[in-house]
Amino acid sequence: QRCCHLGDRCADQITFCIPVGDQTRTLGLLYLHSADPAALGPVKCQLAQTVADQIALALTNLSLRDLLRHQSIRDP
Repeated sequence: QRCCHLGDRCADQITFCIPVGDQTRTLGLLYLHSADPAALGPVKCQLAQTVADQIALALTNLSLRDLLRHQSIRDP
């Protein structure tokens, strides 16, 4: 999706902000920017979405691993 929050500052450029997160929270934002509108076509945007999804999965797995490690060494 094209970033609408940038307004007219990037009227002649193309930018995309792709949220990185799981179903309950946003962990970050993948920001893509190009002065050449042809550089960020549909295929590259889909690739960027896939990369954002993989980053979110990796960060969620790290968080879960830390939580499980903490629970395993804590007395109940």
